[in-house]
Amino acid sequence: FAVIPGFSRSGTTILAGRLQGISKEAITKFTFLLSVPVICGATVLKVTDLALTKEVIIGIIVSFATGVLAIKFLLNYIKKHDFSVFAFYRILILCHNSIMVLRGHGKALIGVQFTVMAPD
Repeated sequence: FAVIPGFSRSGTTILAGRLQGISKEAITKFTFLLSVPVICGATVLKVTDLALTKEVIIGIIVSFATGVLAIKFLLNYIKKHDFSVFAFYRILILCHNSIMVLRGHGKALIGVQFTVMAPD
């Protein structure tokens, strides 16, 4: 859940950090570190709901490994490139979602649900 639909918490944190002059590598690492307490808290709250079968344990391990690889890839990417590809992607999504809302469709990409209110 984002405070403003379409603006992720991590994207907002990175933008705010960059505006404060923090290096892109440092703010990206910080953003990932901010997610650790949330993920751990959710795990503690939901672990009792899981039937810890072999399949679930394998799924947890694979998810963790995939997440670590994705973070390593992104940190490596950020060392060599800037965030422009992510900004371009967000602008495309913004344009698409705006068109969908203007056409009267409530649903848009990336799981964002818009409600278009008719005037009374």
